[in-house]
Amino acid sequence: MMALNKIGAIAILASNQLQEHDFEYRYNSAGVKAIVCTADGDTYTYAESAAKKCPQVERLVMVGGAKEGWRDFDVEYQRFSAHYYRSENTSCGDDTALMFFTSGTTGTSKCVMLCQKNIFAAVRSAIQSVCFTPDDVLVSVLPVHHTYELMCTIAGSCYGMQFCACTSLRHVMKDFKEYRPTGLTLVPLFVTTMYKRIMSEAKNSGKDKMLGIAATAGRSAEEIAAARSNG
Repeated sequence: MMALNKIGAIAILASNQLQEHDFEYRYNSAGVKAIVCTADGDTYTYAESAAKKCPQVERLVMVGGAKEGWRDFDVEYQRFSAHYYRSENTSCGDDTALMFFTSGTTGTSKCVMLCQKNIFAAVRSAIQSVCFTPDDVLVSVLPVHHTYELMCTIAGSCYGMQFCACTSLRHVMKDFKEYRPTGLTLVPLFVTTMYKRIMSEAKNSGKDKMLGIAATAGRSAEEIAAARSNG
């Protein structure tokens, strides 16, 4: 995505759960000319089938594999320089950088456009709100084709953090044990669900009182640290 923004292209992030008609709708609505798709699963088959119905789509690029009719990203990117030099016409400011399509829960999915300034403002806000370090490990639980998760990911990149992708929502706790994250960016509903599950398991094992004491002590320590930094 960052590479596309650097050359002035507009990126449209999409879920790997989209079907052929979803891709076709996005291609036509946004005037898509090129597709970059994963080789994992069967997502590329839906993306390719939709592209055949949209004559404006000129290039199909595959990452992590090779398929007939697709250009191989893993091979071709090595032929180019690792440096990019900006020109007077390089995308910036109010130029459109991203397009997001809403979930369409209450109707037809709609396109939302963000310019370069929108992205930088959101990332700067995230950096000012959370203090991470290069030693932190962040597990990306929410999909990166959602604005919130994407901006947090870019902000974390500014710190030089290590990112780990959650395999699926069903395996969240398993991924946490494997990656041992020091930081998470989540929506309130997800935090509430996790809290209820943790407290339920603690109660079943007879450790709920001990966990409550530890949580209280942790909040007290945070308040003391905050008071010292402000004082």
